[in-house]
Amino acid sequence: MKYQAFIFDLDGTLVDSALDFQALRSELGLSPNDPILESIAEWTEERRAWAHDVIHQHERRGAEVSTLIPGVAEFLTLIASRQKPVALFTRNSREVALATLQKHGLEFSLVISRDDAPAKPKPDGLHVIAETLGLSPSEILFVGDYLYDLQAGQAAQMPTALYLCEPADFDAEGAVFQFGHFDELHGFVDA
Repeated sequence: MKYQAFIFDLDGTLVDSALDFQALRSELGLSPNDPILESIAEWTEERRAWAHDVIHQHERRGAEVSTLIPGVAEFLTLIASRQKPVALFTRNSREVALATLQKHGLEFSLVISRDDAPAKPKPDGLHVIAETLGLSPSEILFVGDYLYDLQAGQAAQMPTALYLCEPADFDAEGAVFQFGHFDELHGFVDA
């Protein structure tokens, strides 16, 4: 199928930010499998503010050391040559997402962060993007790398492809496509 627009996750999909989520959980006092944003949402306002500061520090370091995933620049150039919109939906803060995009010279039609809509796996950000672009979810391919991406895509009824360099450590059933290099996505853009 050919898609009219593309939405991407950021960390682990477009860039490798070397974020150590286990170290972050440990610093926050969370268990190894606790979802970070969802866990701290239940804390007191003061403790939540401290946690967001810790998360922001980790994300800023990740943005500073991030490297572009191989094939991303070429794929985004192909999409741009076809004049198809690209958007970003990330669990990162808006500040960190924009800093990461700027570092790598990436431009997107729309950026939705956790500051703009409820974080994935909630699909709200995908709905906002589809509505803003004037497209139905079925006309857009959402590309991510993690369970939350897949869950958000499924909840939005938006086809979701997963960038996986190794076999997923979660149930990836329901992804329309799994791939290990962005070259494999070229066929999903209109010629």
